[in-house]
Amino acid sequence: MVLFAVRTEGESRFGVTASRKVGNAVFRARSKRRLRELYRTRPLNDVTESLDLVANARRSCARAPWQMLKQDFEFCLDRLSERMRAERR
Repeated sequence: MVLFAVRTEGESRFGVTASRKVGNAVFRARSKRRLRELYRTRPLNDVTESLDLVANARRSCARAPWQMLKQDFEFCLDRLSERMRAERR
């Protein structure tokens, strides 16, 4: 997956995109559901700012094992936190 982030005013928001390259409607919907669940269950403790986050699903999101998808999502969020800390310096 690819994760995009933009600082905003107000509450943080999360969106998911899945193009037709991901697969048919069933695979696109499954990918979006899985990514939304990952966001819902992982607290964003490191990120204290208001952000708009967009996850761009890839082909493997619908078929990947849950643990692998979870590790990839956490890696993306950790990398985002590191970049935000570096920008503040």
